Amino acid sequence: GGYEGGAYLANKYGLTPKMLIVPDGGDNLIFINKSKGVCALRIDSVGKPVHASRIWDGKNAIEPLVKLCSEVLKRYGKNNKKESWKTTVNIGKFQGGVFVNQVCPEAYVTLDFRFPESTTSDVIIAEVTEIARDIDPTLKISKCSVGKPTFVDKKDKVVKLFIKSFEKTFGRKIEIKGTYGASDARHFADLNIPILMIKPLGGDIHGDNENIDIDSCLAFYEALQNFLGEFEKSKISLHW
Repeated sequence: GGYEGGAYLANKYGLTPKMLIVPDGGDNLIFINKSKGVCALRIDSVGKPVHASRIWDGKNAIEPLVKLCSEVLKRYGKNNKKESWKTTVNIGKFQGGVFVNQVCPEAYVTLDFRFPESTTSDVIIAEVTEIARDIDPTLKISKCSVGKPTFVDKKDKVVKLFIKSFEKTFGRKIEIKGTYGASDARHFADLNIPILMIKPLGGDIHGDNENIDIDSCLAFYEALQNFLGEFEKSKISLHW
């Protein structure tokens, strides 16, 4: 989650740059002008273990979590079906139970929401909290990872200069798109600064064959040099 990197620099070290260059984001030299925020939650449930033949004497910790997940999917599951700039949710982990003939004593589930700039993590947490309270007031909700969406205006002078430098170096048109994943840039979202997000060529991110093209890394370095040189000459004023 970048907590020893970007988060440390932003929150503990107090780094406040006037612009941010992030070698992350879209594949195939796509400039990322916006990214979704992340809100990962863990919901814990505690039950009362008894033998499964006398289930009425106990409390199954799994049942309220199943109901909660069902309710959350009713609200957001349709957004999971196709690519869109809407809030999605992933049931990342569901764990509980020991024996098939025992009423589960404790369980938990993790939910990973990815949301656009039209909402906030506070809204999502409040919604999940309300759902949990209606199902079982003893459910405990905790944050795993939370980050705001990022956005930069593609008409911004710095952005245009940055893209021009990459187009000149790579000899190709740089496409501009949003991304559904989060990056360390989220830790600087409150600064409202130009976020320049693009990465060298590569593929299969987080997969078994994750790779990066060395030649494009060298060209990437050259493009950054060109941009910084042109930026220094441009005298563009940056403000927080």
